[in-house]
Amino acid sequence: MSRTFFRILSGLSLLLLVLLLIWHRPWFQEDCEGGKNFGLSLFSTIQNPDVKESSGLCPDGKGAFFTMNDDSDSCLYRMGIGGEDLGKLCIGSGNQDWEEICCAADGRIFIGDFGNNFNRRKNLRILIVRPGEEKKPGILRFHYPEQTSFPPLNPFDWDFDCEAMVYERDSLWLFTKNKDGRSTNL
Repeated sequence: MSRTFFRILSGLSLLLLVLLLIWHRPWFQEDCEGGKNFGLSLFSTIQNPDVKESSGLCPDGKGAFFTMNDDSDSCLYRMGIGGEDLGKLCIGSGNQDWEEICCAADGRIFIGDFGNNFNRRKNLRILIVRPGEEKKPGILRFHYPEQTSFPPLNPFDWDFDCEAMVYERDSLWLFTKNKDGRSTNL
């Protein structure tokens, strides 16, 4: 009897572990309506059909914007405020999982190639591009000192997926998308 009980308990434990690895959504849901003073309206649409999954947006300093695809090509797409296609800049570097783009006042463009959905990446980087020098981007490599396994064994510790980046003064601020659904690391 104890051997059968142990097998059932082991099987249930294994099933729970598999479910935790697969299902990493929060244990709760929030209703976020934004209140009476909150509303969204469509301002424009991206007209370039090559932009399939816009994963970031930054002003170019000349009244237009740059965007890029998440992980399908290595080009920045320039568009007007109405979404009209104004051309593209192809970067001399691959796109493993570009998640964010931001610009500095001096014209530098920072591209976050740091998407890490499964917390397995060890080659996280930020590309630094100066328009006119797209073929030779600078590369800023980084890692999370707290991450010691790739991926962490506990799926609730999968806090190493950067999704947002802001340039302010002389610093880049990176924000993770933590799997608990309620927090971020800066």
